[in-house]
Amino acid sequence: MIENLPIAHAWFRKAEKDISALKALMKAPDLFDAATFHAQQAAEKYLKGYLAFRGVTNIPKTHNLVALNKLCRDCGDDLNLEIAMLSELTIYAVDTRYDLDFSPDMNLIESASLAVQQVKEAVLSLVDKLSEEDQSQEN
Repeated sequence: MIENLPIAHAWFRKAEKDISALKALMKAPDLFDAATFHAQQAAEKYLKGYLAFRGVTNIPKTHNLVALNKLCRDCGDDLNLEIAMLSELTIYAVDTRYDLDFSPDMNLIESASLAVQQVKEAVLSLVDKLSEEDQSQEN
């Protein structure tokens, strides 16, 4: 798995750019709908980075975080992420961008930001744990 770390880190760097965009957009109430998009994108890229770390080569081109989480579990690992939270974030990828009535408030944005943080922490802690196990097996 360690050999896949550079690809995973590339995904994680992209996710961090979305988190930076999310934080910047949180300061502009008229751009909150764009902030939700970047929250979903960051979570998606962290999950895809985890799949890359696990050696999945055909990472699906999907925005569905529940489906990506299932693929992570299929690799033999459970990130312990709430399905309801992932479902909520998933709709910010496409659905809300075309919903003319979607007007998120600060509470929703903060909730989305917290959800992204949970995904990030779950992914990175498991990657760190598995990397350490992989290294100890090599020694």
